[in-house]
Amino acid sequence: MASCLRDMKEDTPNVFALKEGMRLLVEARLPKIKNVMSLQTMMYMLGENAPLNLKRKLEGKALSLIDQFRLPNAQHMISTMATMGFYSKPLLDVCSRKIKEDLYGIPFNRLFTVLLSYKELRYRDFDLLTSLSDYIASSLDLWTTKQLVLFLSVFENLAFYPAALMEAFAEKHQRQQFLDSLSQVLDAYLPKMSEFELLKTVYYLCQLGHFPSAQLEKLLQGSTLEQFKMTAPKFVQNQERMFQMRASQPNPWFSQSMRSVLGDQVDTVLQERVVVEDFYFIDGVITKPLPNQSAVTEASRHAGEASSPAESSQRFAVICAQHTAFCFGTSKPRGTLAVMARHLKILGY
Repeated sequence: MASCLRDMKEDTPNVFALKEGMRLLVEARLPKIKNVMSLQTMMYMLGENAPLNLKRKLEGKALSLIDQFRLPNAQHMISTMATMGFYSKPLLDVCSRKIKEDLYGIPFNRLFTVLLSYKELRYRDFDLLTSLSDYIASSLDLWTTKQLVLFLSVFENLAFYPAALMEAFAEKHQRQQFLDSLSQVLDAYLPKMSEFELLKTVYYLCQLGHFPSAQLEKLLQGSTLEQFKMTAPKFVQNQERMFQMRASQPNPWFSQSMRSVLGDQVDTVLQERVVVEDFYFIDGVITKPLPNQSAVTEASRHAGEASSPAESSQRFAVICAQHTAFCFGTSKPRGTLAVMARHLKILGY
């Protein structure tokens, strides 16, 4: 009955009554359940509407049956918890260890389902994700391009940077060929893309050092630019207001911290609240002379030669970012911060 009821919606009185009766029956007979599959079927049927105290009892029962868990049980338990909307770290840790022990025996669909369940439960196991990245990278030829892209997408949703997979994927799909192919695919979607989507696409491709001619040509057309004049998204005003508020207010903590770090370093200049290219706001810029530059500068001065500030110094951009701006378990920037860091390097920071 639980197997039949688990996929039925509670929008009819009969189904609701049967599920309510099953909830009472499960709670009464829970101590007598000895089979993992039976327990998981019951949990799936009860779903997210089960009372929290019953979910806790089911968690305790599942933990008591850990010795019976096999690889399929671990996979199914994770997806079941996602269906219930129930986060149990002890249970997730046990299931993750089981999966990590036998990654090579899991097909794509089940691995992908597990990762999606992690996303729904907001759970991340750094060791498992790293092992999965290494495994996929070592068996790259076994996966289709679509599967690899789906893996990368769900890793990004988990804020995890799969270093091994990214390196292997970049080697297999050469950078320029990949960007050229991506541009060709985007050309087919140009008639369907909104002005804002087109702008974002061109922006990110340019940040990667690729300048797609067809997209740029359409973006710079008079009709497209006119559409931008007519569009006034609400979030633009909010962002500008937040930016102006932050740029106009000094940050005492930042000032004290940076000055204590720099100490009495000679010829070191700190600028706070700097706007770069009329676009990026960075918390501070540290300008320092290049190593051994003092002697070179002095010699140039005696020789009557002048060196430009860019040639005689190096600039460090200091950005105070939240932990969510970095990949899980690393100091690797992600999203907007990664794009910003890449652009600042191009500008000489």
